[in-house]
Amino acid sequence: MINMGALFDRFHEHKCPWCAPHSRYPASCYTFPMPPSSMHGLKNRGETEQFRADIRSHVQRCSYQTPVSWKTRVPVNVLSSSVLAIPGRAGKKGRSGVRKVCVGLLFVRPLGSPDQDIDNTTKAFLDAVKGEQGLLHDDMEIVHLECFKAESHPELTVTIPAAHRNSQGIQESVTVGSFIAIRIQSI
Repeated sequence: MINMGALFDRFHEHKCPWCAPHSRYPASCYTFPMPPSSMHGLKNRGETEQFRADIRSHVQRCSYQTPVSWKTRVPVNVLSSSVLAIPGRAGKKGRSGVRKVCVGLLFVRPLGSPDQDIDNTTKAFLDAVKGEQGLLHDDMEIVHLECFKAESHPELTVTIPAAHRNSQGIQESVTVGSFIAIRIQSI
């Protein structure tokens, strides 16, 4: 049996032997408090859109993106020193520098749930985290991808930021046994 706690810790501490030596930046790790879903598991367009909306909402509410200014955030692999288009400002050409990335994914599904193809699960998640409101500019920027799936065990829970704030405006945490984790290493 896999030691899930150790697996989760090693996932966050992992340095890719191929990509990390060429990087000037530490890896960014994020955990999402929802069970993995595959493209085939999302039965219709409505479920697919809801899955993407839940992922993007978590990205925004937990401030997982890189801050550019007090008004905007961008995907983590967009260079923050680049000049971005400013709406309403004529003459400023938008140019975004995009870094290539090495990505690690960890899918921990609920105990006893049906198994899913890892390629379909990966596709569903990467589609949800790409774009202006996501973690990655475009999944075409991924040059190396590692994926791991596992079934949750009762002894494994992780505490992560919740995608909401309490009445005092403080971001709460949630403890989950099924989740999706991503590690992004800019190279």
